[in-house]
Amino acid sequence: MTGQIKTTIPHTDDVAVDRFARLMKLKLLEARVKGRHGWEEYPEDTLLAMLREHVEKGGMRDTANLAMMIHMNREAARAS
Repeated sequence: MTGQIKTTIPHTDDVAVDRFARLMKLKLLEARVKGRHGWEEYPEDTLLAMLREHVEKGGMRDTANLAMMIHMNREAARAS
């Protein structure tokens, strides 16, 4: 992408991502309240299996959160 993008009206993509991110955060909070934690330490194959399971079940917030976890763990591994 070259040049600067100037806009004063939020694009529908941005609005959708912001709304979905709020839903993802709520789902993560609900999981923490249930005592779930430590995704940063999960082996990638475990997270990938969970991701596939949630895709099959149609759980899009869970799917998105698992994709985020996998992405962030890969980023952390590249940084170290």
